[in-house]
Amino acid sequence: MRETTDPFVKPEDVPWEEIPLSIKRKVFSMDSLMFVLYQLPAGLVTDSDHSHPQEQAAYVVSGEIIIHIGDEQERLTGGACYFVQPDTFHHLEVLEDAVILDCFSPLRTDLLQ
Repeated sequence: MRETTDPFVKPEDVPWEEIPLSIKRKVFSMDSLMFVLYQLPAGLVTDSDHSHPQEQAAYVVSGEIIIHIGDEQERLTGGACYFVQPDTFHHLEVLEDAVILDCFSPLRTDLLQ
């Protein structure tokens, strides 16, 4: 995790953190804004009971996913983005190895621990 007031961060400044399900992530945060860069393996299906009180905006850097938000779903590839309102159930199916940049406001303090 990288908390910073430094206006510049290089990729090599923050190592990948390995978390369960073969997911890798890099966390960047300020006082009220957070970016999380994820590497997600093909075949991964995240928890369908997942929600949080933060707003979430995500950019699919590469790969292919199906994002489920509430009762809707959409197949997305690199260059697409999606938005999740607070307290809305959502999850991913990763069809092809993917890199996703998630943005949260306010911070998800659970990711800082």
